[in-house]
Amino acid sequence: MSLSCLTYLANDDITRIHETSMEILATVGVTIDYPAVVDVFRAHGFRVDGKRVYPTEEQVYRYLAKCPRQFSLTGLNPDAAVVVGGGQPVFAPGYGAPFVTDLDGTRRRGTIADYVNLVRIVEKSDVIQVNGGILIDPADCDSDRKHLEMMAASLKYSGKPLTGSSDGAKGARDSLEMYAAVAGREFLEKNHCLVGLINSITPLSYDERMLGALMQYSGARQPVVVAAAAMSGATAPATIAGTIALMNAELLVGIILTQLVSEGTPVIYGSASSVTDMRYCSLAIGTPETSLIIMSAAQMAHHYDLPFRGGGTLNDAKGLNLQAAYEGMMILMIAVLSGVDYIFHSAGIIDTWASISMEKFIVDEEICGMARRLIRGYEINDDTLAGHVIKEVGPGGHFLSHDHTLNHFRETRIPILSCREPFEIWVRNGQASIEQRARDIIAQRLAETTEPRLTDDALNKIEVFLRKDSLLQISNCAEI
Repeated sequence: MSLSCLTYLANDDITRIHETSMEILATVGVTIDYPAVVDVFRAHGFRVDGKRVYPTEEQVYRYLAKCPRQFSLTGLNPDAAVVVGGGQPVFAPGYGAPFVTDLDGTRRRGTIADYVNLVRIVEKSDVIQVNGGILIDPADCDSDRKHLEMMAASLKYSGKPLTGSSDGAKGARDSLEMYAAVAGREFLEKNHCLVGLINSITPLSYDERMLGALMQYSGARQPVVVAAAAMSGATAPATIAGTIALMNAELLVGIILTQLVSEGTPVIYGSASSVTDMRYCSLAIGTPETSLIIMSAAQMAHHYDLPFRGGGTLNDAKGLNLQAAYEGMMILMIAVLSGVDYIFHSAGIIDTWASISMEKFIVDEEICGMARRLIRGYEINDDTLAGHVIKEVGPGGHFLSHDHTLNHFRETRIPILSCREPFEIWVRNGQASIEQRARDIIAQRLAETTEPRLTDDALNKIEVFLRKDSLLQISNCAEI
């Protein structure tokens, strides 16, 4: 038994949002700033005018029907496989931050050493199921090669499913080729193991960089997240309803494209949309409106029978503080209770996506673990109702030594971070703060993962790839 999903939209609301999106597609269209992709739409019978594509409702539903509702996502370690769209959220770490915020509040540019440490921390997590991607944007790597260095570190230290580069067609192709160099071309072709994150440009456009990456991942039949990051009041209407209708229209076009490239490619409908704080004309993500957008977008995705990406421990705090905790808890809990299937930014993000805190990563793992326990619910049957046990213990007794307790005490989740010991024991043990506990966990994980997990042969293949930049050709990858 598990908790039912929260919903906000009534069926009539979903219909009205869909109809508004169809009207937008019919009258305004979506700009495709990549001639080769415009040609793909034209070749499949879509109405095209210059760079704009105008899908019909019939075309939308025809290609949505080709998308799988769920799929397996695996890594180099087969034990790390997860199901996306199977009723439980898949947690992925923070993505895209250029800065690291240390525990003393100092904010600095991230480095490749920070990136390696984050990969190792994620790999040891029992909660975060996907690794890689732009865990931190390393400032000490050349811009044209940083995606290679990040992918190499992810492969060296992680056996979990990975997020690849979406830095244009080349970044995506390099990610695919390096993965194939390590895992083998056949493994890559037979498994979904490398996720591509594609973002539209709200309002109603896609650029060459994102489209090139989308074509590569779809051509290799690797999972694609097509997400919008609309700002209500700035890049989208100031109303939540208008924002949902707008981003729904542009997302449908990106999702259709994945199926034009390769039918049956796993695709996830995604929202990273939020609101504009008009006091500063800046993005705000740790807001109740963000949660309303997540709830509504999840319903739209599931209406189209697609898995949904949204949520995370999102916040606008400038450090690991109470604001980071209460905003992050609100967004993450609403997301999992709304039936979100895939969650980027599950751990580590602060300062409106601008920075990563490693200590907050551990705090957020605790939040994710609590959320997962909450949605799992509990079983009701003769054994769990424990009527016979209650009769045996009777008035004034206790259940500590009963066999039933021994068999069932694991129903209560044991935290990795939260302080539950009696006050006297906490004092005796040094009165460690949550921040210090988090730092201790980080130190332990880094001490346990000092060497790459790959064989010498695989490591050598990565080094050869890095030296030559590109060695392999992946079958089924679309050439742009």
